[in-house]
Amino acid sequence: MEQCDLGPANSNTGMCTLTCKAAVCGDKFVQAGVEQCDDGNMVNNDGCSATCKLELMGCGNGQINQGERCDPGLPPPFTGVGCKPGTCTFDFSQVPQLYCNGGCTWAGAQDCDQADADIYCKLKQGNPNSTATNFQVTTAQPTFGFSCPLGGYGSNLGPLPEYGVAVNVWYQQTSILANHGPGNVIVNPTCTNP
Repeated sequence: MEQCDLGPANSNTGMCTLTCKAAVCGDKFVQAGVEQCDDGNMVNNDGCSATCKLELMGCGNGQINQGERCDPGLPPPFTGVGCKPGTCTFDFSQVPQLYCNGGCTWAGAQDCDQADADIYCKLKQGNPNSTATNFQVTTAQPTFGFSCPLGGYGSNLGPLPEYGVAVNVWYQQTSILANHGPGNVIVNPTCTNP
């Protein structure tokens, strides 16, 4: 019941295996020059595709996998937010403001204060140990940013423990000023990055 027989040329890396079976994708033998991999199944997204091509797994594969916030192989997740290659975490470094007017505080007492500025720095730096050594409080800007943490505007990204932020992070891709009015925001923080 041979499917093929090339004599001494039979090999588990060629077109005819040592058992005289025609080499096919899914037989656990990698055909040299034909297949990149062969894991013995016809399943995609396990590192070796159903067509025996290597699949890039993890960060950078164009899919958001478990444990990833985003993927640099996809379009930016939000206006003004990138995706860090290698870690597949949000890059908030270009976010220009954090709304913290009155009761919409992220931490600490009412209105914008040091605790809110520290959270802003943690998010901008992507570092749970970052703090603000200096910051400005001004009127909400007509652009994107972190909106009121009480919710209602933008997207709820949930807590971001990898940034050291235990509260829900709300991100708004549209004008903070238009939705929140001329309340206080923190801008231009000087952040540590220990």
